Amino acid sequence: MEFPKLSLPKIVRDFADPETFYIESCLNQIPTGDMKSLALDAGAGPQGKKKFLTQKNYLYESSDFESVFDPSSLTKQTYICSVENLPMEDCRYDVIISIQVLEHLEKPEKALAEMSRVLKTDGMIFLTTNFLYPRHGEPFDFFRFTLNGLILLSERSGLTVKSISPHGGFPAMCAQFLHEVPLYFRNFIIFGNSHPSFDQRPRKRRIPFLFMMLLPIFVLNFATQILSLLLHSIDFLDKTNRYTLGYSLVLTKFQDSPIERNHYEKQK
Repeated sequence: MEFPKLSLPKIVRDFADPETFYIESCLNQIPTGDMKSLALDAGAGPQGKKKFLTQKNYLYESSDFESVFDPSSLTKQTYICSVENLPMEDCRYDVIISIQVLEHLEKPEKALAEMSRVLKTDGMIFLTTNFLYPRHGEPFDFFRFTLNGLILLSERSGLTVKSISPHGGFPAMCAQFLHEVPLYFRNFIIFGNSHPSFDQRPRKRRIPFLFMMLLPIFVLNFATQILSLLLHSIDFLDKTNRYTLGYSLVLTKFQDSPIERNHYEKQK
């Protein structure tokens, strides 16, 4: 059960939710495919980006590991595997997306190397990950990444950083945390836990209290959205982005990487 979200139009709500805003900004850079283009959603979870990629004319494939956070999504995956050990052949994909996945991997550099291996010569990787962000997806929450760390890991993995963008600055970070206040409040009411797992069930004795609190939650949601919107709208004043939620990267392959040379040698 979600708290009411009809208080503001979607485009406004998305801007008041910086994490969603910057992820969608990254994905909107993906070029349109040609109906034969193949995309991999690496760490796809419930496959929330499938519709977006198919509308961009990509054939869609997905992967996630056996302990995927949403167990009901496991049967939907093309491949059940870790991003650190992809079973696909070299140079298979035109586009790879990896959205908020890198921080959940024990060996992020190996995962980047695997994505590089299965990426075509002129393919592109669109990746987002966290820097200043609460713990989540435990026990599979291992890392937070700095700008220089992401560049270093990418280059070590045979990838060129075409662009890297921060997910806002200090105002955006504050807006994100403020945006999540109603969700935390609702979860405490239903579950007694601010961040319940997918398999956690509501506490039945709390349900009547939830109905009593629907109006206050609605008002709180509206108020925090407005405040988050205002905070995010002044984020341009932060020129340093030292306090950022995370980063979006667009990556391409080193043209002279060993993976590329091996691929061409096989095709000769």
